[in-house]
Amino acid sequence: EGLYHWTLEEVGLLSATCDSIKEEEATYREIQQNSTLYLLSIFSVTLMPIQICTGIFGMNFTNDDGSSGDPLLNLGWKGYILFWVFGITGFFTMLFIYMRLSRST
Repeated sequence: EGLYHWTLEEVGLLSATCDSIKEEEATYREIQQNSTLYLLSIFSVTLMPIQICTGIFGMNFTNDDGSSGDPLLNLGWKGYILFWVFGITGFFTMLFIYMRLSRST
């Protein structure tokens, strides 16, 4: 009978150890997911200005005479430079704002 109680006690301790390991693994996985989501949100927010510029200037506007009505395409190669200036400036502005807000919380 002593061996039976000892075995039950050992099984209970091993079960508690397994539960502890499962909880630690779940916590570790949660920390990894939070870190991944944080990086993904930084990436999404900083690329938002380029996406907005692409959405606006990527539309196929035409004038009544059939010529291109896209404001950037009418500027020729300067339009592409202007697009990238807007995009890169917006990128760094959003990065600065995001870092500033995340530091204050």
